[in-house]
Amino acid sequence: MATREQLDDTLRDSFVPLLRQKGFRGTFPHFRRQRKTRVDLLSFQHTQPSGGKFVIEIAKAPLAGITTSWGKHIAPGKLKTSDVGGDVFRNRLRLGSSPEENKNDHWFEFSTATQDELEILVRNLVELVDHQAEVWWSDGYEWWNDT
Repeated sequence: MATREQLDDTLRDSFVPLLRQKGFRGTFPHFRRQRKTRVDLLSFQHTQPSGGKFVIEIAKAPLAGITTSWGKHIAPGKLKTSDVGGDVFRNRLRLGSSPEENKNDHWFEFSTATQDELEILVRNLVELVDHQAEVWWSDGYEWWNDT
């Protein structure tokens, strides 16, 4: 049975270095990557402090950062996925979900995993970043330009 600490250690040891190779900066659980026209965001969220399930949420934001509805400016180097408001299901995505099938929520279960299964999970997460997140980030939709 895996603990949240074991999961987080596995993510830090195996997943975070791959994010760094892709140009992401930040510290666990929040990462950002500056592109030519946007900032790509990726955050981990657990169901509770002890864990059991988690999501990886992605978003994108303008290069200048975000000004909240209450007037606070968040610089691009401080952004988190939770800072991106508006239509959550259009402006953010949980990896592994299928918005086209109206399944916008996806949680990864780890509480019963062995260490080998955690490593497999990390490999699957890498696949999701490569095949779902990268496509979503580069789809051309920029919510901040939506009129």
